[in-house]
Amino acid sequence: MLLAAYAGALTRVTGVDPVVIRPIVSNRFRPGLAGVVCTLAQAGLLSVPAAGLRFPELLERTRRVTMAAYKYAYFHHTQMERLRDRVNAERGVEIELGCYFNDRRGPGRDEAPIEPGESALRWVAAQDAPSFEPLFVHVDDAPGTLRLSLYLDAAHFSPAAAEELMAGMERLVAG
Repeated sequence: MLLAAYAGALTRVTGVDPVVIRPIVSNRFRPGLAGVVCTLAQAGLLSVPAAGLRFPELLERTRRVTMAAYKYAYFHHTQMERLRDRVNAERGVEIELGCYFNDRRGPGRDEAPIEPGESALRWVAAQDAPSFEPLFVHVDDAPGTLRLSLYLDAAHFSPAAAEELMAGMERLVAG
């Protein structure tokens, strides 16, 4: 649900459709990886056409592309860069693949509906050293609520756009 809200709000804020999002995928479910001792997650790749959709339609569309992205979140990074270079050359513009979504909530996270409640947005840190992707949203469980943490590179995505993104996600989920 939150990934769909992210896609819908991102389309509304940026005017880009479809939006390309890189969900963080735990790949430990694959045969042969259960015994691996390491951090085992990779950023998948999905494209969500979201413009003009009502939220129920957006949920269904996002669900379909997300399941495929989670299932096939294996790729060679060099080959992805080659593909990106080819698409950039074909389109004549550089595509941005630095929009991430990391839902770190525990099992059963999509079973309970998200109830509208009080929300708050606060900026907690700023830095001049570029160490963030253009846009990265983390979702975490918090006592009695959810916590969404947004990291951005202001050269790509302004703080005002980030605030509108968060408010847009809330509007979509709250209905």
